[in-house]
Amino acid sequence: MLRAIEIAEYFLWRACQEESDLISNLKLQKLLYYAIYGQFSAWKLRNMTHEEPLWQNVRNGEVIGITRLREYFLTRVNFRPIVVQTEVSSWDDVAEKILEERHELWEKLARV
Repeated sequence: MLRAIEIAEYFLWRACQEESDLISNLKLQKLLYYAIYGQFSAWKLRNMTHEEPLWQNVRNGEVIGITRLREYFLTRVNFRPIVVQTEVSSWDDVAEKILEERHELWEKLARV
C-alpha cells in the first residue's frame, strides 16, 4: 500500500508537470484528505472539510483517527469497493515502480 508521503510526492510531481497551481502545505494536506479534488484552492478544500459532520462533531484539537475516517467515508459512498484478483501487478510492484519513477525524477531535477 502506498504511504501518505508517496502520495504527497506524487501530487507535488503532478503540480510540477502541469505548471498549474502551487501546492501549499494546507492544500497538500487537504488533497491527501480528499485525494481527487485538485482543481480547488487550498481554502475551498479547507472549507469543504470543515463543513462535514465528521469535522463538526469533534472537539477543538481532537484528532480524527483513521478508523473514524474510514467509517465516515464508507457511509458516504453508494457502493462498496470490490477487490478483484488480477494477474497484472501486485500493489507492491506498483508501489515499487512509482518509487523508481520518483527517484528518477528527483535525480533529473537535481541535475538542473
